[in-house]
Amino acid sequence: MIGARGVNLIERRILEMGFLWYPSGGVEAGIDGRLEIRNEDSEVTNCIISVQSKATDGAFEGETESELTFTCSERDLRYWLKGNLPVIVVCSRPRTDEAYWLSIKDYFSDPIRRVARKLRFVKARNSFNLLAKDSLIKLALPNEGGLYLGATPKQETIFTDLLPVEQFPERFYHAHTHFSSQKEALDFLFESARASGSEVWRGFTINNSTIYSFYALRFQMERDR
Repeated sequence: MIGARGVNLIERRILEMGFLWYPSGGVEAGIDGRLEIRNEDSEVTNCIISVQSKATDGAFEGETESELTFTCSERDLRYWLKGNLPVIVVCSRPRTDEAYWLSIKDYFSDPIRRVARKLRFVKARNSFNLLAKDSLIKLALPNEGGLYLGATPKQETIFTDLLPVEQFPERFYHAHTHFSSQKEALDFLFESARASGSEVWRGFTINNSTIYSFYALRFQMERDR
C-alpha cells in the first residue's frame, strides 16, 4: 500500500507539471514507470525519463531537517546505469505529501559516489514538484543534435503521378555524345533551331556521355539537318 501511494504521488506531481506518466504495470524490474515531456502546446515530444519510486511512511534514511539519504542496492544501480535513457529515483513520504528526486546517471558519474551507492537529497533543492519542471526537461533532452522535438504526426492523402507502362518498344538506341546532360544538348538544339526555324526533338536522355532514345538516332539527325 505504501509503495502504491508513493507511485500515485509521483503521478500526481508529473501531471501537475503538464507531463505524461506511463506506469510499468505487470512485472516491474527496477523501474516503476516513465515520464514523457509534453511541451507548452500540449504536444508530446518522445523525450522520456525512467522513474523509480522509493516510498516510506516513517523517517527517511539519514534524515535531518534539511537532508536525507538513500542507499541503492548494487543490483538496482547496475540496472539503472544501463542504456541511454535518463533515470531518476524519487524518495517519497505520501503521509506528509513529500517527494524528492535525483538523476542517477548524473549523481553517480562521480566514481567515489558510485562506490558508496548512497544518494544524498537536499530537501530544498531536490523537491519533486513544479520547481523541478525545467530541470526534468533538460534531463530528458537527447545529448546529441541539440533541441529537436520533431514534427507532430498528422494524416495526409498522397496522390501519385506515376503512369502505367502500356507496352515496351522493340529496341532502343544509344550513341556517344560530347554533351554531358539533356539540358546542355537541348540548349544547343534550341540555339540551332532559331536560325533554321525547325522544331527541337526532345525524345532522348543523356547519361555518362551516352545518349539514349526509343527513336532511331540516325533518322533524327538527318531530319534535324
